[in-house]
Amino acid sequence: MADESLPTKRISELAQTEKLTQKDVLPLSVSNDRDSTVFETKSVTFGTLKDAVVGETADSVDVLNNLVTHVPNQLPSLADVFAGVRSDDGYFLPFLLRNGQGCFVDADGKLQINAASADIPARTFIECEAFELPDGAICTQIVIDPDDRVKEAWTADGGYYIQTQNGLRNVSGNVKAAAKNVTYASAKASVTGISSTRLSVNPDPRICYIIVTGGQSLAQGWNTLANDVLIATDPLYPDSCFMFKSSRGTGKENPNRGSTPITEIEPLRETINGGWKESASSSLAAHIVHEVEKHTGHRIRTLSYIAATGGKPYMDLTRGTPAWDALVQGLIDARDICEREGWIPVVLGLDWMAGESDMDQVSYMTKEREKRQLMQLDRDFNAEVTRIFPEHAGDAIIAVCQSAFTPNGTWSQHVRQAQYESDGIGNIRLAGPVYPYPSGDTIHINSLGQNRRGQMVARVFVWEKFGTGWRTIKCTGHIWLSDTKIRLPFDTPRELVLDISGGTISPDGLGAGLGFVCDDRTSSPPTVIEAVVSGTSSIDLTFSKPFANRSGRIGYAIKRNDGNTTQDGPLVGARGCLRDSTAHESLYETGVTHPNWCPAFILEIA
Repeated sequence: MADESLPTKRISELAQTEKLTQKDVLPLSVSNDRDSTVFETKSVTFGTLKDAVVGETADSVDVLNNLVTHVPNQLPSLADVFAGVRSDDGYFLPFLLRNGQGCFVDADGKLQINAASADIPARTFIECEAFELPDGAICTQIVIDPDDRVKEAWTADGGYYIQTQNGLRNVSGNVKAAAKNVTYASAKASVTGISSTRLSVNPDPRICYIIVTGGQSLAQGWNTLANDVLIATDPLYPDSCFMFKSSRGTGKENPNRGSTPITEIEPLRETINGGWKESASSSLAAHIVHEVEKHTGHRIRTLSYIAATGGKPYMDLTRGTPAWDALVQGLIDARDICEREGWIPVVLGLDWMAGESDMDQVSYMTKEREKRQLMQLDRDFNAEVTRIFPEHAGDAIIAVCQSAFTPNGTWSQHVRQAQYESDGIGNIRLAGPVYPYPSGDTIHINSLGQNRRGQMVARVFVWEKFGTGWRTIKCTGHIWLSDTKIRLPFDTPRELVLDISGGTISPDGLGAGLGFVCDDRTSSPPTVIEAVVSGTSSIDLTFSKPFANRSGRIGYAIKRNDGNTTQDGPLVGARGCLRDSTAHESLYETGVTHPNWCPAFILEIA
């Protein structure tokens, strides 16, 4: 029907002098107030109308009135239409204009022109070649939005993906993409200043390595030193090393986070914010990125965060606690951000810095209890990684830093000994001790110490995840040379050194044993009167007298200076002078290299 608002006349009202012409009738269309051509008038032949008007009778008027309800005063022509078809019910349907363009009438009755392919600046639906999604699926068709982000995707394996707030999500056809061979960027070289090995990395630029730090206040970067000075003042890799966006404001950012979801990232950085000073995160990430790129030519991407709570034993850091909630939420946020950015998340591992509160807050703490806690930490962390990242390849490493805190006496070292003995169990790797690092107070290390701690942990991840496996300095047994002399063989990355230079560890107060002590569980035990390096990987100890029984024991880095009951660290704390010859160059201290220092341990001898 025609638009009722148009001025019209019934056929019976037309005078014989107001004859309709062929031009008026054939278009069978009107111009409505929407300023577009709408095909609405019911169709009749020109001959019928002409005969009816010229020889109008009462009967013919009734017939015509039934044929045409409304006729506009002035009908527009279809001069631009070249061809069309008339339907069986009398409607005219154009399909070609005089300029050669195709046309059609849409559902609203509007004339639409077919756009030529060359006239379309951008298509929202295309067929594509070898477009690969982050999960490895190959697209056959995609739909993109005006910002060129994929809204929908159909994959060769039958999958269908739709856009969500967290990126593309596979909603059907859950067929896992077939595994493909990886051509690694690989090189054989001297790695982290230790020795020659092969370093290999997947060169896929979409990979994002997630580095988590957990534990107590030493993990947070906390100390009470008023004049502490930052070392990692500027991000070395602002386009490669990231952290979750901090809500603390400009100048107070750091990688510590809570359990509130975070959807943005920013370059990893360190600031002084009250008791929070520099953490190990910046140094850890930067030394990994540098070492991998230095030897393979491929620069990786990292996302680091800290989920820790100061002053808490393990039972208050595990499942059901705020610290664990923050740790898990960090993994979830990392997953969502990676999906949104089109990255492939790989959890490199957990840097675990804890144990102090287990030493002095937990009743009946034993070495075996602490070992079981670390083993559980490995299981629980990797269970969360697998749950949150179902396609994650390989287990995440638990890099344990050995505490320097010794509040309960020389031979009461349950937590530190457990950390020492857990090395190599499951995914647990002992990074090394923190006693060589400068103090920020009685327990905590300062910003320089945290920077060096990060470099130490980086060696673990570089060797374990990109190299050929990590181990630190470990005593492997004992050999009696006489009743007053014993040899201790070590598994060591490089040649052993007893460093008495004082540059890192002060030998003052350590005595002739340089950190080694002995005991036979009598009131008058022997003492170590000499400690020397024998060969490249063993230490010979000489005692003041034979052991009184077969219940002897040797300890290293377990005794503070006499008279010191509170201070830990390299000057008067429980420490030792034994290190290896590793020369791992620091990115933050010009011309300075760092070795591996021997962890504290107790060895039972018979």
